[in-house]
Amino acid sequence: MHQIFTCIQSYLIYGNPSAKITLQEYGDIECPYCRKMHSVIKQVINHSQGVINWEFPIP
Repeated sequence: MHQIFTCIQSYLIYGNPSAKITLQEYGDIECPYCRKMHSVIKQVINHSQGVINWEFPIP
C-alpha cells in the first residue's frame, strides 16, 4: 500500500486520515533517537492496513 502525507488544518498526516488509531508525534529532527524511530514508526504505519495513521502537529 502506498502511503502519502495529507495536510489537514495545521497537521501533517501520514497514512489513512480516517484511521481508527492516531499516533501523534512531537519530535526533534536533530535528535538521533527521533530520527531512528522515524523509520520504525513508518514501517508500523505501512503494515497497519489503514488502521493507524501518524500525525505531526504543526504549531
